[in-house]
Amino acid sequence: MINTRKIASALAGAGVIIACLAGIIIMSKAPSEAGAVTAILKTSTNEDGTLTITGMESSEGDTEVIIPDEYKGARITAISKSAFAGLDNIISVSFGENLESIEESAFADCTGIKSVSLPKSLESIGPSAFMGCSKLSQVSLPENIEYICMDSFYGTAFEKKAHSAADNDFVILSGYILYDFTGASEDITIPDGVRIIADGAFTYPENDISTPENPSIKTVTCPDSTQIICDHAFNGCVNIKSITLGSGIKSIGADSFQSASATVHGYIDSYAQSFAEDNGYEFSPLIPKGEYVFEMEQDESINQYYFSDGKFDSKGAKIFKRSWTGEKTEVQWELEGNPEDYYK
Repeated sequence: MINTRKIASALAGAGVIIACLAGIIIMSKAPSEAGAVTAILKTSTNEDGTLTITGMESSEGDTEVIIPDEYKGARITAISKSAFAGLDNIISVSFGENLESIEESAFADCTGIKSVSLPKSLESIGPSAFMGCSKLSQVSLPENIEYICMDSFYGTAFEKKAHSAADNDFVILSGYILYDFTGASEDITIPDGVRIIADGAFTYPENDISTPENPSIKTVTCPDSTQIICDHAFNGCVNIKSITLGSGIKSIGADSFQSASATVHGYIDSYAQSFAEDNGYEFSPLIPKGEYVFEMEQDESINQYYFSDGKFDSKGAKIFKRSWTGEKTEVQWELEGNPEDYYK
């Protein structure tokens, strides 16, 4: 194996200089904080030719980790398991725009990190990825996360703040990630707008990661906005008897549900039906085949009686036609004129 050595920058300015020797990316950049040095990062090559960050050479004092988009045309797409775990001298991390995965415990116990801005390309944040980063108080999460675990930020100031702001026992990150459930309700209705339910979100009651069960839950209802239920989301919830899945569901991870018998309510020919059949659950269609229903949505400006001045008023309300496949289309109000004509 070729020995590696540091390459000193002879150039002025704050530009990034990258060299690669035997799987090590060497970077030089003017530090953002006085006295900080820039990390020398180790990499490995993936089967598809992309690169994974596997760690860094040891350094003394405050250290910045700067992950570029690519090196010599090879995209940097992942940070491996425990790559930076326990390195409390890391004070900041910047991520390249090709990063797709931060694996298990990648930055665990990096107590010097105070904030991170995760790139739009990121899809997966592994278990314990930032666990124990006690000073981490600000996290910017992208919109297309497809996997996250309820302990990804365990023990951080960011997570503690999210728990303190929880509404109805649902800990929600960035408005769309149901990160944790701390209640004890038997009937769970996922808040509208939640796109993804984290791995283990309902597995550990009261945020206690040492007690992997929550047997009190009996029913689960997901809105149309819910697309992904991660692995083990309801693991240990062995008494669930009814699972209702909206039209948006497209992925349910391994061991998400462990109930021996349950009825899955969903739309015909949908992912919900396939999930039920593949897992030995009874499937019950929300709407019989060939039929449809009308649904109403309303906002804060809704008129309580839907009419004023003796005429029907549609302000604040919308009517939708829902088909047996779950497809939903808005329709115009058909009610006009005097309400008394409709109440005779």
